[in-house]
Amino acid sequence: MNMFLLMHLQDKLILETIEPIYNHDSPN
Repeated sequence: MNMFLLMHLQDKLILETIEPIYNHDSPN
C-alpha cells in the first residue's frame, strides 16, 4: 500500500513537471 502511494505521488510529480515543459515546447 505504501509503495502504491509512493508510485502515485511520483507519477503525479512527474506529470506536474513534464506537462508545463511539454506545453511550453508546443505552442499549440
